[in-house]
Amino acid sequence: MEFGLPKEQAVVKTQPPFGEVREGRVALTPQGVRELVERGHRVYVE
Repeated sequence: MEFGLPKEQAVVKTQPPFGEVREGRVALTPQGVRELVERGHRVYVE
């Protein structure tokens, strides 16, 4: 399986009435990447 990890995004400021919108973030530690690769997966980090 192939995994793609996007670059972390900051808080997005929008016009009222929405104010600030916080985006969901995805993280994977270097050890997590290593374990996935050892199991035969491909991991792409932006």
